[in-house]
Amino acid sequence: MGFKDREHKRAGSGVVAAIAGKEKKPSIMGRPKVDRETQARITFSMLPSLHDKIKKIAYIERMSVSKVVAKCLEEYASKHADKIAEYDSLFSK
Repeated sequence: MGFKDREHKRAGSGVVAAIAGKEKKPSIMGRPKVDRETQARITFSMLPSLHDKIKKIAYIERMSVSKVVAKCLEEYASKHADKIAEYDSLFSK
């Protein structure tokens, strides 16, 4: 492999490609992209005693703590659908 071949190969990868304005080839490895809503990672705080209770509920229901919290928040949002609609009417463009 001569200098020209090595330089051509190097120019098509990583930082050099970004500087040169070349796009990297899409990878075929990994999971395929899916057209659905994905979960967002968020951080919030709660009392340790509440966290312990949620962990116990999650264990008994064979769910993750994240799923238990998401289920509770979904129920809360559905109970307050009127407030969500009011917000949407106030801030819709």
